[in-house]
Amino acid sequence: HDEDLKLLVETHDIDKENPRDFLVSDALATVAGNLASIKSKYHREDMQLIATSGSSCLQMSGSCRESSLNNLAINEVSLNDKYHLENMKILATNPIAIKYLYSLMTTPSIIKGEHYREEIEILSKAKGKLSARAMYYYIANPSDKFSLSSGLYNEDYGSLVGRPFLIELPNSIQVRNNEDYIEKLKRLSKIDDYCSMHYYALLINPLFINSNHKEFDLNLLEQISNNKIFMDLYVMFTQKNAINCPYHEEDANLISQTENDEIRKIMVNMATNEFSLSSPTHANDMLYLSKLDWDNLENNIKEEIIYYLTIGVGITAPNREEKLEKLSQGIFVNRNEGITEVNWSTILLEKLNSDDYNFTTNVISNETNENVAKDEQRKDKPKVRRRLRDILRGRK
Repeated sequence: HDEDLKLLVETHDIDKENPRDFLVSDALATVAGNLASIKSKYHREDMQLIATSGSSCLQMSGSCRESSLNNLAINEVSLNDKYHLENMKILATNPIAIKYLYSLMTTPSIIKGEHYREEIEILSKAKGKLSARAMYYYIANPSDKFSLSSGLYNEDYGSLVGRPFLIELPNSIQVRNNEDYIEKLKRLSKIDDYCSMHYYALLINPLFINSNHKEFDLNLLEQISNNKIFMDLYVMFTQKNAINCPYHEEDANLISQTENDEIRKIMVNMATNEFSLSSPTHANDMLYLSKLDWDNLENNIKEEIIYYLTIGVGITAPNREEKLEKLSQGIFVNRNEGITEVNWSTILLEKLNSDDYNFTTNVISNETNENVAKDEQRKDKPKVRRRLRDILRGRK
C-alpha cells in the first residue's frame, strides 16, 4: 500500500513535450486498487513499469477498446499467463502495434496456440500501423476486420481511398493451422508498411491461394520496391481471368519491369482482359507496348494504340499489325472498322491519366464490347456515347 501510494504521489509523465500526468496517475490508481492485480505476483513490477514507461502506452480507465499497459496489468487472462511480465515489457515499448499485441495477449485461444510467442515477437517488430494490422488480421482472423479498417485507410492512404486496393473477402480462409503459417507470417512482416494489407489480402484470398502461380506471385511482390508497381501487380493477381492464364508469369514479369505508369496500367488491363488473353498475339502485344516511346506519342496516337490492344473489335481488326507498327512511329492511321465516330478512347485516355484504377478492372468488359457492337450496328451514336461513358465510370 505504501509503495503504491508513494508512486501515485511522486510519479510524473516521462514525456516532457506533452506531459500527461493525469493519465499516469489514473493508470497507477486503477492498478493499485484492482484486486486481481494485488493478489498476483506481478503487482509490484507492473506498478513500477507503468510509472516509468510514460503515457504513450497508457489509457484512461474505462476506455474502449482496451489496449494499454495499465489494462494488461489488471486483465485476469493475462495475469494467469506465465508470459505476463514479458508481455508488459513488450507493450511498454511498442506504441505502433500496442492495440493488436494487447488483443493477442488477452485472447485465450491465441495464448494456448502453438505459435503464441513467435506471433508476439513478429508482431512486436511491425514496420508501421498498416503492417501491424495486416499481421494481426493474419494471426487472429477477426470477423469484423474490414469494417473496422475504414478509418485507418482514410488516415493512412489519403488520396488512395476509393481505389479497389482493399477488398472485402467474406470467404477469406483461416490460415493459423496451415503448415506454412509462420513462414508466411514472417514474409508478411518484411513487406513495406504501405503494401502490407494488400499482401495479406492475397494470403487469405481463396482464388489466389489456389492459383498455380501463388509462389511465383508472392516472390515477385517481395522483390518490388516501387509501391505503384506493387499495386498494379496486386490488381492483376486478384482478377480471375489472370489467375491461371498461360501468359500469367510472363505478363507479371513484364509489368514488374515497366516503369511508365500509363503503359503499366494498359498492361494490367491486357493481362486481365479476356479479349486480349484469348488473342494469339497477346504475348507480342505486351512486348510491343513495353517498347513504345510512350511519353513522346501524341494523345490521338495513344488512343488508337489502346483501341487495337484492349478492345475486342480492335484486337481482331484487319491489318492490325501494320497499323500498330505505323502508330509506334507516330503515324496516325484511320481505322475502317468498329465505332469510328464514338470518342470512347478519349475517355479511356482520361482514365489512364487519372488515379482511377477502375481502368484495369472495369473499363474493357464483355458488356462494353457487346453493347458497343450492337449499338454500332443500329447506328445509334448518341446511345453508344452515353453507354460507354456509363460503363467506363463503373455504372451499371
